[in-house]
Amino acid sequence: MSKDSDGTAKPVPTKKKPILLEDINGTQPPLDGAGSEHATELPGYPADPDFQLRGGFKNLMLDAASPLFGLVIRLRTLDELPNIAYVHKTVQNQVSNIREEMRQHGYATAHLEVYSYALCLHL
Repeated sequence: MSKDSDGTAKPVPTKKKPILLEDINGTQPPLDGAGSEHATELPGYPADPDFQLRGGFKNLMLDAASPLFGLVIRLRTLDELPNIAYVHKTVQNQVSNIREEMRQHGYATAHLEVYSYALCLHL
């Protein structure tokens, strides 16, 4: 191929810096909530009683697993987990319950095995 250009080529876009949820370098002061922005002083996420863990996906497998995906997000923010045995048993029970729910929806056994393996691998 020739490297000559006829001038019709589009310029190559430059890579932009990704937007971060938090400033890891500490260069921006935290918002104080005085303006229209939300305050970021809270150590965790504020409670939202109307938040629904289920019903957001048309895919039944994704919908059933969404609480576990939320758990993974939450666990990644923790520095330590003193009750690991309890969390392990609870997650194990949730995966078993999800498998049973998917079985009741008529999914094949092979699909259930792959699904539960993928869930456990993600967790």
